[in-house]
Amino acid sequence: MIFHCLSVPYAPTKKEMSLCAFVQKVYKFCDEMTKRGHTVYHYGHENSKVNCTEHITVTNDDKVLIKILKQKRSKYLIKIVFLK
Repeated sequence: MIFHCLSVPYAPTKKEMSLCAFVQKVYKFCDEMTKRGHTVYHYGHENSKVNCTEHITVTNDDKVLIKILKQKRSKYLIKIVFLK
């Protein structure tokens, strides 16, 4: 089977991103389906580290930062998203 997995645009899909349950769900699903021999296409953040057939980048830190700066809560969100 072929799976197309969409992740959230504001966070990379990787094991270390444990604050978001959806990111972990996508990470584990891609890993499990790839292990079973399925074709998995992951669409998400450029810094994603996920076991898949092909990763397609749809966003990066620059695009996310521009979007956040346009919102009123920008200072609060930058602290959450860009803590490294």
